[in-house]
Amino acid sequence: MVFTVNAYAQDAPQTAPEAAPPVVELFTSKYCPACPAADKNINNLLQQNPNVIGISCHVTYFDRGDRKDLYSQPFCNARQTIYKSALRTRGIYTPMAIVNGQKVIDARSSKAMNSSAAHPKHQLVGLQLNGAYLDIQLPQIALNKDVDVWLVTMEKSAKAANRPTSYHRYQNAATDMKKLLRWDGNATNMAYPVEADANTRYAVLVQTYQGGILAAGQTP
Repeated sequence: MVFTVNAYAQDAPQTAPEAAPPVVELFTSKYCPACPAADKNINNLLQQNPNVIGISCHVTYFDRGDRKDLYSQPFCNARQTIYKSALRTRGIYTPMAIVNGQKVIDARSSKAMNSSAAHPKHQLVGLQLNGAYLDIQLPQIALNKDVDVWLVTMEKSAKAANRPTSYHRYQNAATDMKKLLRWDGNATNMAYPVEADANTRYAVLVQTYQGGILAAGQTP
């Protein structure tokens, strides 16, 4: 069960939407032989464009017995499967990169990865860590129906987390993903309890799978 606190409609007049960061989701695995180039490309993208929300989502289908990716998560499999249906991809594979919830690119291509940082059309979600809470500001968006608001927890650096050396190439590995609420598009402020950690980054994604990302934001 997801609990939110201090959620309330924002009564102040809305200003023009601010520029929002691009969202690049890379589906990868430690045991995928074609993935190291894609892992390197998303790391370079994040270094060159710190504003990008880059999420390394490690799938489980390469795990075999004792050979298990420390970052593999069933929610990554589920999310990729939904994208397969929504975007009509050619199947489930790695490395697969999804830009702004709408476009599949070849993550092995540095050119394709770098072009993914172009200005997106979605809006900005305001995020700020406030002690043991994450303050979230959802902008006003005209919607025909309610949409999902997702909270993604990422480990910024495997090296900083003292993971084995073979994992040191990973940045922004998704460790948790939960749906906070179904949202009607009214400007809303809310706070969600989180664990503050220097090596943890949070992102909020507002989306429909057919329409892509509608709003997004992340912590530093």
